[in-house]
Amino acid sequence: KLDDDEIMQTFLDNKEPIVKELTDDTFEHLTQASSGATTGDWFVM
Repeated sequence: KLDDDEIMQTFLDNKEPIVKELTDDTFEHLTQASSGATTGDWFVM
């Protein structure tokens, strides 16, 4: 059984969305590491 505190903690731990919206303004910042290499795996829809 889940209790209210456990549910609240789950919400607090997951406030930031996993999916990031890429726009012309944010693409380079979100997809580049400090070395200039592309970071992570990307699925483009």
